[in-house]
Amino acid sequence: MRKRGVAGIAVVACVLTLILAALITDLRDRSLPEAVGARASVVLTYPSGATDDARLRSDLAAASARFGLGLVRALPAAVSGGGSVYAELERERDRPKSVPRFGPLPAASLVGADRLESSPTAGEYLVTGTTADRAGFARWARSVAIDMSWRQDSPGETIRLVLSQPSFLMATLAVFGLSIVSMLGWLTVRARGRALSILAGIRPSRVLLADIRLFSGTFLGTSTALTAVTALIVGLWRGWVFVPRIATLLAGGILTGWILAVLVGVSVTAASLPTSRMLARRIPPMRALGRVGAIARVILLAAVLGTLSPALSAQAQASDAARQLSQWESLGQRTEIVIPSGTEERWQRLRTPVAAMLRAADERGLAALSIVWEREQLREYGVTGNIPAAIMFATPRWFPEDRVPAGTRNRASQSLRESFRQDLENWTGTSEQARSVSESLELLTPVPGTDVLGVGLGNGTLDARPGVGIVMFENLNVFNNDFLAALATSGNIVLRDRESAQQLLAEFGLQGEVRARYIAENGLVQAQFAAGFATLSAAALAALILGLVLATILGARIHAEVNARADHPLRVAGVRPLRVVAARVRTESIQAAAVVVTITAIVGIAQQPGFWIVAGVGVLAILLTPLTHMRAGQRVFVNLRHRRI
Repeated sequence: MRKRGVAGIAVVACVLTLILAALITDLRDRSLPEAVGARASVVLTYPSGATDDARLRSDLAAASARFGLGLVRALPAAVSGGGSVYAELERERDRPKSVPRFGPLPAASLVGADRLESSPTAGEYLVTGTTADRAGFARWARSVAIDMSWRQDSPGETIRLVLSQPSFLMATLAVFGLSIVSMLGWLTVRARGRALSILAGIRPSRVLLADIRLFSGTFLGTSTALTAVTALIVGLWRGWVFVPRIATLLAGGILTGWILAVLVGVSVTAASLPTSRMLARRIPPMRALGRVGAIARVILLAAVLGTLSPALSAQAQASDAARQLSQWESLGQRTEIVIPSGTEERWQRLRTPVAAMLRAADERGLAALSIVWEREQLREYGVTGNIPAAIMFATPRWFPEDRVPAGTRNRASQSLRESFRQDLENWTGTSEQARSVSESLELLTPVPGTDVLGVGLGNGTLDARPGVGIVMFENLNVFNNDFLAALATSGNIVLRDRESAQQLLAEFGLQGEVRARYIAENGLVQAQFAAGFATLSAAALAALILGLVLATILGARIHAEVNARADHPLRVAGVRPLRVVAARVRTESIQAAAVVVTITAIVGIAQQPGFWIVAGVGVLAILLTPLTHMRAGQRVFVNLRHRRI
């Protein structure tokens, strides 16, 4: 492998690392905005008796300045479709300042503390101070009975994120694998020159250092140039504030791969230094590299087969997310409310005003209900007989323009009414009302082929499909406070638009405690990142396949040169090329077959997607072995005939 080959692999590794770095930067910018200078976040929970928000905010601003925190509060967007708003607790600002975002989000605005006057002091803040005294602030918070939850950004958090996301882990392993394969290829090409240098009396350490220096110059030189180009593009396209972050992630990934490659190179070279015995027996200097190449080939084959199923899953999730996104967007401006996680005491305090707000919204024609029960859930509840694909509980306003789908109405079956009676008691609060509601349940069966759009129970998943029965509720008055509040936080109750939701939150004193967001917001984020994860998985899989092919080719070349003295007479005598390499092809094919059978069995037992694809790719990998060995043998035979070896 010449310098151009090393440079080419460095380009592939850089592109893969860049996709990984871009996704990590986007994820971080959503929780800790880079342009705001966020380095950590802290969630503050005040005791129940603390109600003077003006005084609490003043005390918190003083503590923020005293301990160097530079606290910033995230607020809802000022206008529909606008970017987020961030308010600085310590400063007044007359004119909003634009805050760029790394991903597809619209630019945010940075405003002064005057925008916090209508918001409660409790909640999440961003820590932007460069000299934040976390310990001092924690002592102050304890002294005034404030519960504090601190989340610090750190390299350890980034590593945990990489290890927790399969797509990130696949990309990281692919970069490392490519780096090591490029080093093995370099050492293979330089093996003869390295042996001659040592025979000429040059110290082995000096020869090794020269090889690693040449490899590093090509690999790191190419990577540095690409990193510089990336930094320039990111700076001009998204903003220079993001350059340090993405350049650090990119350089860190490439440097880690290079370090692993160098460590492997040093170990392999130390084990393959030519000796007098090797010279006497005319053993080629690259023979020791064959064992390492075989190990690398087996590991890469296992990595390719092991990542195929996750890559297919990522592609399927991206496709589902895109389809889900189009369904979410069909709901227009509809908005859900979000109650940030907190203590049980906080939930008990909020559920009543939240339920009252939803009842008021329903009376004004601003609220809609949708709960979808899957067939499996219905069976678990004891519903028997002819069960539809799903049953949706809904109010008329859930449907576009309040148009309930056409179909036939029939009284719900006895099994369905009996199964839900106990739940209706929990939902309504009284057994009498539950009995009355269950007895009056009617099931609407839409016209065959009609897609019914609904939100899954408690999971916020939107789906549209035919064969869904509909149970109608005229309004939300039958439900108790606990059930209404729980449904609202899971996306099963939505409001007509964000402006109406903000007005209702202000009317019922819930601003700051509860926020409103478009029901498509989560779906949009999921679709964006699902597409990113799918792209990263596909790129990582392609890189691993490239590494496997290169490792197989290198292994075949090493075997061909090591066995050249034995193979040449056979080829001259007219023995077929495949028979000449049969012994080593058999050995490698058995090794590959063992890996293929093991990984395929694991995929089948775990019922992961793509069983036959994994098996097919494994067969192709096995078939690659004889092809590469015959090609390498032919090349060595020609070189011997022309006295190039």
